[in-house]
Amino acid sequence: MKRILALVLGLAMLSALASGCAPTGESGGGQSSPAVSTGSNTSYTIATNNFGAGVYPLDTNAAYEQNAADALGVTLNVTNNEFTADKSITQLQNQLASAPDGVAFLGISETLFPVAAQYCKNAETPYVFFACAPKDEDVAAFEQDEYYVGTVVYSPQGEGAGIAELALADGCKTAVISAGASGDYAHDRRIIGFTEAFEAGGGEVLFVSHSADPSEGVQKTNDLLTAYPDVDCVYACGNDYVAPAADVVKSRGLEGCKIYGADISPNICQLIMDGEVEACSGGVFASCGVAITLLVNYLDGNVIKDSEGKAPYFDSLELFTVTSDNAEDFYKFLSDEALSTHTISDEEYQNLLVRNNAEVNYDYYVDFMANYAENVYAKVEANANRA
Repeated sequence: MKRILALVLGLAMLSALASGCAPTGESGGGQSSPAVSTGSNTSYTIATNNFGAGVYPLDTNAAYEQNAADALGVTLNVTNNEFTADKSITQLQNQLASAPDGVAFLGISETLFPVAAQYCKNAETPYVFFACAPKDEDVAAFEQDEYYVGTVVYSPQGEGAGIAELALADGCKTAVISAGASGDYAHDRRIIGFTEAFEAGGGEVLFVSHSADPSEGVQKTNDLLTAYPDVDCVYACGNDYVAPAADVVKSRGLEGCKIYGADISPNICQLIMDGEVEACSGGVFASCGVAITLLVNYLDGNVIKDSEGKAPYFDSLELFTVTSDNAEDFYKFLSDEALSTHTISDEEYQNLLVRNNAEVNYDYYVDFMANYAENVYAKVEANANRA
């Protein structure tokens, strides 16, 4: 996935933001709730962003948002940030000028969240974050803002740890890592999770290679395997780095080197089926659709809060893993346009709204996300059995 770090860092130079107007409406737990329209016939417009169109993981994120919106009768206003960090902010400003009912914001870097939050607060527009998480100290500040709806993410560190455990179980003792540029939210944390778990299990991570752009993936992996030709495995931290790793290992005839990846797609399923990749994690995109439901509940007046009365920080999303045991079934599922972006059904989205399901609360969301992987496995298997 393309990254433009210079622009990300440049966000620190954004000018001071104007203070927001004081909204009305109060609720318990230290977070007020502005008055909003309710009712199942209410139609909302939600502003959101795709960091860069044309990249499978990002396009899939956007598709999950759209599917949730369609299931809930919501209209999305989507911008393409063209892999440029400052555009995610300037385009958000333009979106807020059109007075959307809410904002679902994908921050590709931690520096973006406070800026986006301030603009939403100034515009008195409820907002939710998804897929990538703000810093803990920023979350604490957002919790004091009545327009902050919450954050829906997963644990990339846990994701990396899970892959490390697979590699160890496969007998790997040494590893190298191929990742995007330093500062990438998901890649950095996947590296930490993989390294900690792999070394705790007796393995050794020999080197971590960062590519400024996915086009460097082949050369960087080739350099890695030139320096460490006897390494047991390569962990490719994102979709764009898995196939290049497989190409290099294959071209060099390194039959003993195993490849593990993140951000599953049909082409990676095929590589697993062909024996060129061992395993790959997936499911990050589910957080995008779930975030839309959280925002709609808020707009309905059914504000979801945690046990302390704060806006929720959901990070219990359990990702699935594709291996040789299920790669063919996942390939069929993810290659089907009608299914690939529907690991969460319309009915499941609708049942995450209080207006449709009185049992929905904080714990309901936690359980839904924790059971996500098992639900996906069941859907993939059921689809395979129908074929």
